[in-house]
Amino acid sequence: MLLGDFNARVGRDYHLWQNIIGEQGAGNLNANRLLLGLCAEHELFIRNTQFRLPNRLKTTWMHPRSKHWHILDYVTVRQQDKKDVVITRSLPGFGLIIVFS
Repeated sequence: MLLGDFNARVGRDYHLWQNIIGEQGAGNLNANRLLLGLCAEHELFIRNTQFRLPNRLKTTWMHPRSKHWHILDYVTVRQQDKKDVVITRSLPGFGLIIVFS
């Protein structure tokens, strides 16, 4: 399991990034595709894009001008270990991800 503040936005295009992100991403993909490339190369899955949660429990950062919320902190696991992480959620205002496995 790899946890971290990657300052990347992976977006919601799970068809393009199949087996890397889930259907419950938030926002749009940004130019920083390093995280997606890393996950593709090492067969990792971004687990906190898998769970259907309200945005306040999924997102960790609000853009100061647009006021849109984004996921910047990610929980990645090996693709074969996806089932071992039951849910991930953030603590609003702390930018912290909690993992339940």
